[in-house]
Amino acid sequence: MIVSVHVPKTAGMSVLAFLEAALGKAAVRRDYRGGPAIEGGASPPAVLFQRALDRIDRVRLARAGDEVGAVHGHFRASKYADLDAPLIGWVRDPVERVASHYQHFRRLPEKNRHAEAVRAGLGLVDFAARPGLRDLQCRYLDVPLERFAFVGRTGRFAEDLPRMAERLGLPALAPELRNTNPHRSGDRWEISAEDREAIRALNPGDVALVERIDEVFGP
Repeated sequence: MIVSVHVPKTAGMSVLAFLEAALGKAAVRRDYRGGPAIEGGASPPAVLFQRALDRIDRVRLARAGDEVGAVHGHFRASKYADLDAPLIGWVRDPVERVASHYQHFRRLPEKNRHAEAVRAGLGLVDFAARPGLRDLQCRYLDVPLERFAFVGRTGRFAEDLPRMAERLGLPALAPELRNTNPHRSGDRWEISAEDREAIRALNPGDVALVERIDEVFGP
């Protein structure tokens, strides 16, 4: 079984599509309930309820055995870290990830506190400063990097996906990016140098995390 953490806006839907193609759709379990609790977009009672669901999910997955080839979704790595299973994840340049998350909330009718604030006119840097969203990649990948079998970088998806497949013993299928924003031109969002620096300063943990990927997993 593979445990695959989908940090928001880091090509997670593309990784999901790859796992379903490699393992069979029925063998990949989706676990997408935990995002709002991790990102500070849920009410306190909802957070407590999510913790109870997490405990149930762990028991169910441990009992599933060979019928589940992978679990993939919005959850902390620590949720399933005690399982004897390879752990994978993907990261992205912190500024680009925050900007993509912000634009996601602008264009999609999600119901949570962050989406409502963005649609009410919250600016990009103020969005990045919200406590539940700072260092979000660290919140999801909340165990030591050395615990992971592989962590790829979204900016080099075409190169890193085959490397991930090789480490996991999966077929080297052609990489395909999905769920990209149609309103972005080029590889980077148009953000001023001042705002870029402000967002980096708000996410020192994520900056350090991304910078360590090559050190741990190779260029």
